[in-house]
Parts: sequence; C-alpha cells; structure tokens
Amino acid sequence: MTIIRIFIKDEFLIDNNWVLLNGQTELGSGVGSLAEITAMEYEHLEIYLAPHLSTIFKVDIEHISDRKISDELLLGLVEDQLVEELDECKPLLMRLSDGQAYVAVVMAEFYSQMIAALKEHVKLVKFIQPLPFATEYTDGQWTLYLTNEYKFIRTSMFEYFLLDDAKPIPDVLDAMLQSSDVKLLKTYS
Repeated sequence: MTIIRIFIKDEFLIDNNWVLLNGQTELGSGVGSLAEITAMEYEHLEIYLAPHLSTIFKVDIEHISDRKISDELLLGLVEDQLVEELDECKPLLMRLSDGQAYVAVVMAEFYSQMIAALKEHVKLVKFIQPLPFATEYTDGQWTLYLTNEYKFIRTSMFEYFLLDDAKPIPDVLDAMLQSSDVKLLKTYS
C-alpha cells in the first residue's frame, strides 16, 4: 500500500515536505505544494501539521451524544483557554475508545484552505494530526524536541507544549521540570 506523508510547515501550504512509502520502503521524498504532491499516485495520505498550527485540549464529553456535538459546543468547552477569537477557529474532535476526548483547534481559514487544496483527495486522507504525535511515545516518559524548525515537549499520548523562547532551556520546559516527577526524558535535537 502506497502512502504519502505530508508535513505541513505553515499556513501557506506551499513548501511542504513529503515522503512516499510502500509499506516501510521509502520510494521518494521532496518538497512541494499540496497540489503538486497530491498529483502523484498513492492509495492514502497522512497529514502532519507543524506544532504551532493546532492546539490540543482534553475535554469531558462522555455524557454527550455525537448528535448533540457541534463546533459551537466544542469551542465553548475550550473557550477560556483560547487566545484566538472563536469565529476564527475550527475544532476537530477525537474520541478514544476509553471514553476520553480531545479537541484539536486550528484556524478556520487555514483548515478551509487545506481542505480546498486537497480537493478530490480528501477521501484518501487517513488522518490529519500535529507532528508531535508522530514522535516516539513511551508511557511515563516525556519527549523533548529541540531543532531549528520545531521546539516542543510531548508529555503524554495526546498532549504537547510549544517551547517558543530561544533560551537554551526554555522557560516553559524549566517550569515543567521543576514541578514534575518525570523519570525519563528522551531528547531530539
């Protein structure tokens, strides 16, 4: 089965990294626009968003049926934690089999542009997820990612924090390390 993994770096959707795989075998890679990449032959798409393009929130909707869930309800649950105006946001819900739920919030205009750029290929998309979820995860261990392009720390299966200052040890990371009893920290740099 051939899969294209697309790594979207920014909201402009122009210079995206991609890798074409057949199983675990890499058939090619490069950089291109969504239109150029989706013109190739493949069976499925996996889309990874740069960490700053979405924010993940854990929500409690265990007793709410799927029929009653709307964008307005999801945004209302995370409204106090958002910096952006609600009408500029698009929530995406992920329910887990154990009853937990997470809402990914992306900018509505970016989401619309991305879906429009995918056009008829939307049905081939297996998932759209933040890049931190593609990093190795071990229960009870944090993953620290400090490169020129991305700086974040993944603290659980579905939670990560951006580290956006340029200090050798970012303030958010320092505060997290001071207040945590984490035993293992895997670092990529």
